[in-house]
Parts: sequence; structure tokens; C-alpha cells
Amino acid sequence: MKKLQNLISLRLVGLVAAIICLTASIFVSFTGSFDDFEKEMTKYPLEYSISTYNPYMQQFDAFHKHQLHLDVIPDERLSNLDNPYSPEEREGIDYLWDRAYYNGRYYSYFGIAPIIIFYEPFYILTGKLPTTATAIGFFAAIASIFLPLTISNTAEIISKKSSKVLTFILALIAPSCSLLFLIQRGVSRFYYLATVSALAFTGLFLFLLTSAFTAKKRFVRTALFILSGISYSLIFLSRFNQAILPGMAALLFVIKLIIEKQKEGKLASAFVNCAFLAFPVLCAVVFTLIYNSLRFGSPFEFGTTYQLTVADVSTYRLSAKAFLPAICHYFLQPFLIVSDFPFLRFKSDFIIPDEPAFYIDQCIGVFSHPFIILFLLAPFAAAKKKTLPFERAILATLFIFPVLLAFIDYCFGGVIFRYTADFAFFCFLCAAVTVLIISRDCKNAFSKGFLMSTVCWLSLTTAVISFLTVFMKSGNLSEVNPDILQKVSEILCLQ
Repeated sequence: MKKLQNLISLRLVGLVAAIICLTASIFVSFTGSFDDFEKEMTKYPLEYSISTYNPYMQQFDAFHKHQLHLDVIPDERLSNLDNPYSPEEREGIDYLWDRAYYNGRYYSYFGIAPIIIFYEPFYILTGKLPTTATAIGFFAAIASIFLPLTISNTAEIISKKSSKVLTFILALIAPSCSLLFLIQRGVSRFYYLATVSALAFTGLFLFLLTSAFTAKKRFVRTALFILSGISYSLIFLSRFNQAILPGMAALLFVIKLIIEKQKEGKLASAFVNCAFLAFPVLCAVVFTLIYNSLRFGSPFEFGTTYQLTVADVSTYRLSAKAFLPAICHYFLQPFLIVSDFPFLRFKSDFIIPDEPAFYIDQCIGVFSHPFIILFLLAPFAAAKKKTLPFERAILATLFIFPVLLAFIDYCFGGVIFRYTADFAFFCFLCAAVTVLIISRDCKNAFSKGFLMSTVCWLSLTTAVISFLTVFMKSGNLSEVNPDILQKVSEILCLQ
């Protein structure tokens, strides 16, 4: 058995896990039940009123008409309001929901990476625009491959002798703990496309970055740093909030690189590598600042301030009163267990008294996936004597910043399960790094066995919960194909 394990590399373990996760992602993509309009690709030029399409198609149309604003004329009554961003003042007026309204024009505040990476190539190849479900399936497939590969790379960085079995288990549940499969099923799909796209490029970015740090050849390392920078740029251009945590992780890797190269007397090499990583990101940032200025008159305005949504977003503020509700919703909120398949529902009555959020919808906390509870052991792993300074920095970052991001999401967005996906993978990554460090330093056979048993049990429970969420019923989730639901129920002997 040990000889077989020695022949199997950690990267091969990650690859096998990635193939299994990709299969699962494809299965989720085909569980949906769509109406006739959604089944067909959309002809371009668009046949119907531009206002009837989702913001990605509207923005695609705007770009092809060589303009930044959407080709929809707002009701003149909006411009006559004292505050068009107040829902009360807009009452009785037709307007585009969840679009930005500025200077008498509509804009989309959704990131443009999906348009650049998928919509444009799809249109060039087919002459039509894809359904949002197709776009989500594409990016979910990317995420399902590179999130597990990130875990196997992480295990190799922590120790080249990391347990292959443990690494395989962790890689296998990475997409589940990121909420990927649940997010794939989100209704009003354009909201979830931004999240899945950012998650896909997060996985790609972290995989390329960790690969760059273990690459031996200079040319390969340079190429990986450049691709890492491009991937991070695409996170940024998908959903800004989801770029925060990968950016913090990248900063730590850059500091580690500089320190290591300084010790080797190759400081110039470190700065060159950093430049390769930073250049694509800098280009994306400059582009975004110009893009924002052309649309909203300010380089730092992404359009969210001018949303026509549930409340006047300009009134949103960070508030200390929001911290506890944010933790309760985004970390502690459980599923509701019911008697009929798939036995899980969103717990809609999970309300904190007098909480300040403007928007509260169905949500789950990251601890609803049991493996992530090991996130709480990160301070213990960081305090161990054998834990390296870089590992302590990673654990501190992965422990503190998801909490801060949950707080920010609550204050400026409110409560819904798709916001949990902004930081769920990094909570899982914190738990995974914690387990790998503890496992590496375990010398006692009993301790190793206990750790492995705990990980296996929590991972199995997590995998089962993730599987069941694929069939959950909710107004926030797309309907499951009844034939597939029937078949699964029969296989599980529930009918």
C-alpha cells in the first residue's frame, strides 16, 4: 500500500478529484428544468425590446452599438424625482430593476469578464448568444477543475509528504464547500453568473499562483506568474468583492517570494516575477478606473451607488450593530431539516431581532457544511511550534478576512446565500490548511487516526449535504427536472 502511495503524486490525486468534481458539476448543469424561452440560444441582433433581456446581454448589445450605457430609454419621470434611488419615490414608475441609473441613462453594474471570456467567443462561433444557464455551466466546469487542483498544490506546499488520502478527500469536497453546486442552481441566473465566474477565476488564479511557486524552470515560472495576473484580473472584472480574499493571499505569496529570494541573493529575480504577476492586474485596474470614470464620472464608482433596487444604496454604511447578525447569517445559519426528499430547505425564519440589514433573503452559513467547522481550529494550528511563519500568516489571513468580508457584504448587500459564496471557499481553505498542518505534525498513530476519522466523517456529511442541495426546492433556486428527481428518488429507494 505504501509503495502504491509513493508512486502516486499529490498532483495526480488532485487531478483525479478534479475529474470527479467536473462530472458532478456537469450533472448539476443538466438537472435544471427550463422554460421554452430559456432553452433556445438568443439571436443577435436582439429581436425583442432590450429591456426584456438580462444585464449581460444588454451590456453585450451596448458594446456592439459602441456605447457604454444600455440601449433602453428610461421613463422621463425618473429624472424629475428628487431621489430616484428611493423605492418609495419610484412607486408607480416603470424602470429596469437592479440596473444603475445615472444622468438619465441605464448602466449595468455587473462585471464584464463573462462577456469578454464567454459571450463574445460564443457569438463569434455561433452567431447567437448563450443562455445564462450555459454560461454558468461553463464557468462552473472551470471552478470544479481548479478548486480541487488548488488544494493538491496547497498540500504540496505545506509538505511534499502530505497524506495522499487526506489530500484527495479535501480536494474532492472543495467545490461543495465553496457552495458551487448550490450557486449553479440559483434562479434569476444573471445574479449567480457573476459569482460563479469569479469563483472559476479564483480557482484558476490560486492554482496558477501555487504552481508558479513550485515551478523549477524560469520560463515556466514566468509564464505562470503572467497567467496568474490575468486570472486575478478576471476575478476583479467578474465580481469585485470576490477579488479581495485572493488578493490578500497573493500578497502573502509575494512577500514570501521576496524574502526567499533575498536569502538566496536573487532579489532582482523576485521583483521581476512580481512585475510579471502585477502587470496584467495593473492593466485591469487602470482599465476599470477609466471605464468607471466614463460611465459614472468617478474612477472609484462601480455603479452600485446608483442601483435601482430595494433601498437607496447610498445610505448603506458600516455599522458595529451589523457584526453579530453578519456572523449569525453567514457563519451559523443552518438548513431547515424536513421529512420529504431532499430533506433540506432554507431556514427562512432565521431573523435576528432589530437587525439593521435593508435586504434579507434566504441564506445559509458556511458551517452548514460541517467540514468548515474545522475553520475554528486555525488559531490552534497557528500556535503550534512547528508551524512556519508563512503558514501562520496564511492561517491568520484566511481566518480573519472572511469574517470581515461577511461583515462588509452584510452592511452593503444584505443577506442571501450567494453572498456566502464570496468567502466560503476561503473558510474551507483555512480549514484544509489547518488539517494539513496538524496532520503533518502528528507523530502519534492514535492522533493521526483520530484526525483522519474526524475529517472523513465531516467530509462525508458535507458531501451528502451538498448532494441534497442539488435537489432543494426554493423560490431562489431553479426547478429540478422532474424526471431526474424521480430517478434519483428511485435509486435512493425513497419511492
